[in-house]
Amino acid sequence: MHIPMNLDVVRSAVRATGSSLARPDVPPAVAGGVVTIARETGTGAPRIATRVCEILNERHGAGEQPWLAYDKNLVHTVAEEHELAEDVLRKLDEHDQNMLDEIFASITGQMTVHEVAMKTARTMRGLAKHGRAVIVGRGGSVVLAGVPNSLHVRLVAPLEWRIRNWAQANGASLEEARAKVLEMDRDRAEYVRATLNRSSEDPTLYDLIINVAAVTLEHTASMIARAVEELHLEHG
Repeated sequence: MHIPMNLDVVRSAVRATGSSLARPDVPPAVAGGVVTIARETGTGAPRIATRVCEILNERHGAGEQPWLAYDKNLVHTVAEEHELAEDVLRKLDEHDQNMLDEIFASITGQMTVHEVAMKTARTMRGLAKHGRAVIVGRGGSVVLAGVPNSLHVRLVAPLEWRIRNWAQANGASLEEARAKVLEMDRDRAEYVRATLNRSSEDPTLYDLIINVAAVTLEHTASMIARAVEELHLEHG
């Protein structure tokens, strides 16, 4: 049986953790805010996060610290900061938590998925402190709730639309896509519940919820970038 990580403990830990990512050559005034993107499977979050950064860098990036998107490369960042195996970290929100604890125990010296999630939370906090980061997944809206200069977004769409979109993006059949989308939705929700004791479907976690089936990828990215600008996050 898993005991959910106490959210106050998580926040206290990440507040106490300085960022090893902060570059000494970047003045504090240059650093901007942080955007977290939670998503239902098949909504194209990685591409949208990348496009948000492109838009913001085009408008505000000249001579300044660039906006960077963290999705799969967040795994590399966590692994590098905490000397963990990337192939194990990639499984964080993709498999059953009991199996994950067994994997982590055998590979990382009795470290549980909750302990690795704590390290991920610390890295997210470091990225937020560094600024100008768009972080996809891993419960970012929970870990960084209340952080100044933050914007929390959730991407949603009807199930059948997401299945078709995932199938097209991954060259899979609709049957294969349906099974994968349902599995990944379930496992990602379980990751947030088991490690952060929150529901990823709670609308109060987000500042902006976008139905990506109703708009294009470009419009979605533009809406997020516009929110960043209107909240003046690009200035820190």
